[in-house]
Amino acid sequence: ARTQPFRCCHFNMAHPTGTRVYVGDLAPDAAKHELEREFERFGRLRDVWVARNPPGFAFIEFEDPRDAEDACKELDGRDLCGRRARVEIARGKGRGAP
Repeated sequence: ARTQPFRCCHFNMAHPTGTRVYVGDLAPDAAKHELEREFERFGRLRDVWVARNPPGFAFIEFEDPRDAEDACKELDGRDLCGRRARVEIARGKGRGAP
């Protein structure tokens, strides 16, 4: 019998639809703790991932999709980490998805 290869994923693929938020147009030195502080006021966070190569974007994962939606409505177009950021519900399945 054949065994399935082991796959390692950065994000938990079991997250409900609409819980991941894309944050774009960030400064290259955007800090994870700054984003956590801004987004955690909308609800419980599962994960915060900040891109470094190339820099300028991040993904925030909430436990509840309603919190993700509230964060998008409130923060889109606002200053985050020193720049006017784009904040929207992430499309796609995330990193490491088959």
